[in-house]
Amino acid sequence: MSNYTTGELAEKYALSVRTIQFYDQEGILHPSSLSEGGRRLYDDDDVKKLQKIIILKNLGLSIKDIKAILNDEKNAESILVLLGEREKALEKDLADKIEQKERLALLKDALAKNALVSLDALEDVAVLAKSKKKLRWTHLTMLILGILADGFEIAALFLWILQGIYWPFIVMIPVVIALAFALVILYWRNVSYVCPNCGTTFHPRFRAMMNAYHTPRTRRLVCPHCHEKHDCVEIGSKD
Repeated sequence: MSNYTTGELAEKYALSVRTIQFYDQEGILHPSSLSEGGRRLYDDDDVKKLQKIIILKNLGLSIKDIKAILNDEKNAESILVLLGEREKALEKDLADKIEQKERLALLKDALAKNALVSLDALEDVAVLAKSKKKLRWTHLTMLILGILADGFEIAALFLWILQGIYWPFIVMIPVVIALAFALVILYWRNVSYVCPNCGTTFHPRFRAMMNAYHTPRTRRLVCPHCHEKHDCVEIGSKD
């Protein structure tokens, strides 16, 4: 049976000597014997125990939980409970990290587009994240309803051409016009803009928004705060 000193065991598993000593102090890895000079010696069983500790530690388990598992290895039910609790903690941590990543991406995107002058102008990234989701919902709703309207109109046109039945197409014209107007109103109500000059978020008047030059992400508007015209960045309305 092999015996390892604290230093040899630490080197074998790329740990520090202090870590091995800490495990001893915490009562999860005691040396099997001491040398004549009083040095800690670890045998093969200790090595196997250390391997288990490393695995559990890499899973993020605390020293307290690792100790409980090692002291009750034969009780699978209690071990499953501890592992289940750790799994829930990891899931929550993962969800938090994903949300944090989304906020970072949103902040980078806003700063890259000069939507905010500086970090000092950023009141709450979470608010912007919520507004971005609302903006996506608005765009998706407009896309789906627009596709459905086009589909019905095309079907009515083919019915007229192929069957000579023209009244469905005539009926669809005012319906499509009304739907288009409703979608424009929906868009106007659910969209706000951020001034790149002063960082003010504002909701423009309907006529000003419709008459303004725009790109898929910006619209050239006069900011009600600084009263300057800029390509303001589109975000979801807070209302």
